Amino acid sequence: MNRVRRALLLITLALAALSLAILPVSAGDENISGAVAPTGGQSIRDTLDSVSDTDDIYKVQLNAGDTVTMKLTGASGTDFDLYLYPPSAKDIWRNAEVAWSENPGTSSESISYDVPTSGTYYVDVASWDSVGPYTLSITSPSRVSIDVDKSTIIYSQSAKISGAISPAHTGATAKLLERPADSGSYVTAATGNLGADGKFEFTVSPRETSYYQVSWDGDVDHESATSGSVRVAVKPTVAIMSSASNVSLGSSVTLSGRVWPSHAGQTVNVDRKVKGSWKRLKQLKLNSDSRFSWSYKPTALGSYELRANFGGDSSHPGNVSGSVTFSVTSVPPS
Repeated sequence: MNRVRRALLLITLALAALSLAILPVSAGDENISGAVAPTGGQSIRDTLDSVSDTDDIYKVQLNAGDTVTMKLTGASGTDFDLYLYPPSAKDIWRNAEVAWSENPGTSSESISYDVPTSGTYYVDVASWDSVGPYTLSITSPSRVSIDVDKSTIIYSQSAKISGAISPAHTGATAKLLERPADSGSYVTAATGNLGADGKFEFTVSPRETSYYQVSWDGDVDHESATSGSVRVAVKPTVAIMSSASNVSLGSSVTLSGRVWPSHAGQTVNVDRKVKGSWKRLKQLKLNSDSRFSWSYKPTALGSYELRANFGGDSSHPGNVSGSVTFSVTSVPPS
């Protein structure tokens, strides 16, 4: 571990102390025992003096698995350094740092640290040879969970997007982001305040298959975060109707229906159920109103069960209508 600058500073202080016939003593917030918790959020502004106030030490609670980010800036011409000590540390002069940033000639320092064990850690802002103000920010990650109660809906139905932001930030604003399946960009679809335990819920009624994420902008203590994606597939409504329930052999029956939302110009199949399996009878093109009509002349006696079958596209998965039935008799129906 490179602790040359720290060692040189210790020697400098020791020599200065000897010239005064005393030993260097760290007091107040200049050692672990005097570490203070940041107040008003973890963006801190203070000053250092390489003679009278060499260190400011802050204690922060970190959680295992997090990646904490610390950034230090100082006034032009200052040279401050940044150190992170583990929960077991008792003295900055005797305990090893777990992370540090020592850029000569500047106070622009940063540490990104993967926390192995939960506990109270100690952040040390140290003056190398400067006097002046500094700003220290300490941010931890936040997480956004997301779920959807229905991954597939029929057009005009709704689904609920729910989840939570952790750590909980009750009252903070969450943003619902939406992206149609055939588009590459997310846009803000809605905003809402977080409830108890940082929970959120949005109701969506997409016109086409869409992906959703939830994000929040973070605060002084926690970084912004965006959830993973959930998909809500939107099946179109498909309808079919028959002009008669009974027809005589040799006569025609008109089958009509529509697919909605509009898929004008695309095709729909009319299927018949034969011995438990659906067989295509006819493929029809949807008109400008997304409707179809077909005059069908059955060729055999019996009961007929038919449906409309739309194959789908990139915006809407395929769907089928309910069934219509009619009977074909040998004599005209009375």
